[in-house]
Amino acid sequence: MMSSNGIQCIFDHISSHVEPRLIAGDHHANSGIYPMHSFTTIKANTYPARHAAIHTGYRGRLAPTPSGALHMGHAATFRTAFNRAKEAQGTLILRIEDIDLDRCSAASGISILDDLRWLGLNWDEGPDIGGPVAPYRQSECTGYYISIMQLLAEAGAVYPCPLSRTDIQNHPECTQSRFGEWMVIPSMRPSELRDPHHYIPFNPHGSINWRFRVPSPKTMSFRDNIAGSQSYAAGIDFGDFLVWRKDGTPAYELAVVADDIRMGITEVVRGADLLLSTCRQLMIYEALHQNPPSFAHCPLILDAQGKRLAKSLGSETIRSFRERGILPSQYWNAVDAALRQSTESQPSDTQTPER
Repeated sequence: MMSSNGIQCIFDHISSHVEPRLIAGDHHANSGIYPMHSFTTIKANTYPARHAAIHTGYRGRLAPTPSGALHMGHAATFRTAFNRAKEAQGTLILRIEDIDLDRCSAASGISILDDLRWLGLNWDEGPDIGGPVAPYRQSECTGYYISIMQLLAEAGAVYPCPLSRTDIQNHPECTQSRFGEWMVIPSMRPSELRDPHHYIPFNPHGSINWRFRVPSPKTMSFRDNIAGSQSYAAGIDFGDFLVWRKDGTPAYELAVVADDIRMGITEVVRGADLLLSTCRQLMIYEALHQNPPSFAHCPLILDAQGKRLAKSLGSETIRSFRERGILPSQYWNAVDAALRQSTESQPSDTQTPER
């Protein structure tokens, strides 16, 4: 089992056990340029040194995905994150969550930074200005994520899962969560992998998905700084979840936890559709013997049909308002009006599916 001596244990392990790694995307700290498909090498021991530079004070983050333009929901949540960091006299980090290179683009990355500046939101560290915990793009951290997965595999917390989404849905023992998600439950694990002490070395290039071994029954409870007390049940609300994809990239749940640890994030501010994801992420923190940050989940802005705004649904973008000559002050007035209207009809079961 992995030692519980805190964050330095993780980075000491990375420094001594991982060879220099290939990572996607050159890092240009001051250029704002966002190259996506080049490679460079960052040595493993750069991570502990950078983390050692941060210890105290509030550290929040803006973490957009450059898979399309930002919409009003993003603006509202990012403003809350900005304000909470400012009120705490803390540090705000901009992190670009671009691990899905097929969906993300350089143009979206540049547009996001431009929209945020137009809104009057700024940050203290990020891919355009640098900082003590660079890289600030997830596409540049693949080797680090591999190191974290190796630790989880050694702890027996993750396992290779041959089941596709179709296999899961058609499995005779599979059930749906109350949020409509098809769950992988313990009896669906490969028989030889049901014992957590049966160690399987992690292979990032093995062309197979890896899932987190969710203990069931288990109730996950936490106090949210905005949404209040939350409680979810493993095996009812969620099952074994994806942490590594067969294409050799980390899943969302793993990447954000790994980065929040590395960057010393003390509070995660995001939309209320990610409350369930918090339970999954808390399990990863627990397996890594790390203290999690606090969480603050913001009310969602809903469209005319009562659905949360989403890039995939073609929600109106910040850019479209700008192109119509709307001023930032006018835009924020519209955001406030949309929040007031949406808060009156906030759905209780809107959660982002596993991703």
